[in-house]
Amino acid sequence: MKDRFESGRNQPAEVERMLRSAELQVQVVFRPLGAIGVAIMQAATNCRDAARKLIAREEGAESRDKEVYLFFEFIYFFMHMTLRKVHGRMSRSRLRLLQDFLLAMVPSAAIDSYFFDWREDLKRDMVDEFVERLDVTEVEYGTCTADGDFSLILTLFTRNLIQILGEGTDVLTLRPTLEAVAGELEAMQMEESVREFTQIDMSELDEKQMGEGLEKFRFGSS
Repeated sequence: MKDRFESGRNQPAEVERMLRSAELQVQVVFRPLGAIGVAIMQAATNCRDAARKLIAREEGAESRDKEVYLFFEFIYFFMHMTLRKVHGRMSRSRLRLLQDFLLAMVPSAAIDSYFFDWREDLKRDMVDEFVERLDVTEVEYGTCTADGDFSLILTLFTRNLIQILGEGTDVLTLRPTLEAVAGELEAMQMEESVREFTQIDMSELDEKQMGEGLEKFRFGSS
């Protein structure tokens, strides 16, 4: 039987087919990861909406700044809780891929939520600031052991919210917001996506293809 690559006329079509197959495989992997990212963003959005009344008395730039930073703080929290929840349920390589995907998708989505029309260089600076603060928060939350008391994380999270909201804010005034956070943690629809991701056969996926796929979600890739 002749080699299927023997004909120069057939080779480009075969290469194209193989590339398309690899691209589809990457899309299969990113589908559940995208659903997890959307769940995080939706939970953060719902909590931000619940907390808006805490800054309703303020006007102008100060009110907007507080709302933005509140939104970001909710995202940091739900990202951490998501990674904590899936820890031990997937291999280290898959967990790393999930982390890389969220780091590619979430910062850009968060910044575009408020600053879509801003200049690209300004948005780049804001993405960098977002990631820097995310890293700091992860270190703080990471001091709590994986099987530790959730109240320790909640204490750190509450402190961060109070620092953003400023004078006149305490645990009592935050209670409705914290109840909304607890409700979102309970309601986040991730189980099916996590299960789908852990069951995908990734043995034949090319690392370069995966890297190129991730780049499509990063800031400035569109």
